Amino acid sequence: MIKYERLRCTVSECHESGLQDSSSMFKFPSKPSVRLKWMENLCMPKDAKLSNRRVCRRHFEPHCFGKSKLFAWAVPTLFVGKTDRLHHGAAKKKKLVRKCCIGDCTTRSPPDRLHCFPTEPQLRKEWMKLCRLKDGLKWPFICSRHFRPSLLPNKNSKLPKQALPELNLGTDTEDPLDLPLRNEAEDEGIDEDNSKGTDGADSCPSCQGTKDISVNLHQQLAAALLRIQELEQRLEDHADTEEEEYIFMLMK
Repeated sequence: MIKYERLRCTVSECHESGLQDSSSMFKFPSKPSVRLKWMENLCMPKDAKLSNRRVCRRHFEPHCFGKSKLFAWAVPTLFVGKTDRLHHGAAKKKKLVRKCCIGDCTTRSPPDRLHCFPTEPQLRKEWMKLCRLKDGLKWPFICSRHFRPSLLPNKNSKLPKQALPELNLGTDTEDPLDLPLRNEAEDEGIDEDNSKGTDGADSCPSCQGTKDISVNLHQQLAAALLRIQELEQRLEDHADTEEEEYIFMLMK
């Protein structure tokens, strides 16, 4: 506490200068554009040394504070002197929007609820692997779309401690958790159930269906050819009859 007793608010005529503790005294921001706004609102020269300067919380509007700190975009606008010297008004409160960490997921909070990753190292590592995330990501969030419905029966349900993200984790058609264990024969591309004592075409439903269609088409083609032959025969018989009638008429 002794360390901060000498720190005073740099705003002129601040009646609380030197009376507030360290948590209520704020350094000038490191971001140049925001720092310049502070200096202009407080009518400070651009070459002023700021290393030991502080501004107390009295000069910031309530929405400029988070749970434990001043937001980076905040600018002092209250009790800074005459209003005609105020260069920059109060910054609008920015809405904090979080997004689901899965690449192709569009879920946002608000309005939807997102879940934090577990803090237990081994379980967190497994989540990161399943979600294809790098270990350096500090605060990933994930939505309920990636968990089995039974784990989250309603909108406000909390995830069980050992829950794992299993659904819609990327562009792959098959999820790694849903894949059965592969044996040696499957790794070699062998179908054990259908490769013993059976014909390959008969054992494949798709191949059998193709075979049936081929037989059916062949039968229809044979029937069509037979019908054409019958029609041709009728035409020939009809032509012979007409020729005989014509000769008979000439002989009369």
